[in-house]
Amino acid sequence: MGTTPSLDTGAFLGLAVSRLAALGRASDVPFTWFVIGRDLDDDHLAQELGELVLRGHEVANHSENHPYHLVDLPIDRMRAEIEVAALRIRERLGVAPRGFRAPGYALSDALVAVLKDAGYEYDSSLFPCPGYWLAKQLVLGAQRVRGRRGGAISGSLRAQFAPREPYRCGRPYFRRGHGLVELPIAVTRRLRLPVIGTSLSFAGPERARWLVRGVVGDRMIVLELHAIDVLDQSDGLSELARHQPDVAIPSARKLDTLEAVIGQLRASGYSFVTLDEAARVAVP
Repeated sequence: MGTTPSLDTGAFLGLAVSRLAALGRASDVPFTWFVIGRDLDDDHLAQELGELVLRGHEVANHSENHPYHLVDLPIDRMRAEIEVAALRIRERLGVAPRGFRAPGYALSDALVAVLKDAGYEYDSSLFPCPGYWLAKQLVLGAQRVRGRRGGAISGSLRAQFAPREPYRCGRPYFRRGHGLVELPIAVTRRLRLPVIGTSLSFAGPERARWLVRGVVGDRMIVLELHAIDVLDQSDGLSELARHQPDVAIPSARKLDTLEAVIGQLRASGYSFVTLDEAARVAVP
């Protein structure tokens, strides 16, 4: 199983990394940290991530500037977003990233081909969750009615019914083939409910255990976390709470929920590894 914090909360990033790192130490869980290249300009963050790498964590590529429309960029700019971030990770942390996660979970055949050509071992961007996709459509539609345009893109409806478990990408990327290894983010069987940090935070410890039962039995589970999943409004995010309700959930409760989820998965027989390790055995 891979646990995968995604680092994109600006000034509050250092605090979130420290809390997640403490969770990893206490629970004996190695994380895969998907890093935005420009964030490594922060010396303190780079030092902390370097120490985590020495303790067995993985650092992977989350693009240089986190453009939500990455898949719509010309190929040369798409390639630059990946290559510049990889170069920065090598220079600052001394490791070459082997995995990638796209901003906003948005994939395309062109992006998969760029990753394959660049020698990446795996991608973990696919979030096959129809409910999340529909919610995003409603938000984007409301923004358009108000005359606003956000950075997010809707993505493919057909991709929401892609395989739930690891596979090799075909063409289109959401079908099985012989290409790059894809490690989809966890959703439950049947209803494909999201099993990610945000949904677990809203559920709380007891209901989160129920939600996790919907993926227990899968050969591999990719549990995605964002930095916001260990932060709350007392961390200086009170303004954000108007737009992102999970900020109102106390960080202590969020951490209790994550500890409960990790405990349940361990009790169910799962071991915890980085996504790089998982990708090596995920599919033939």
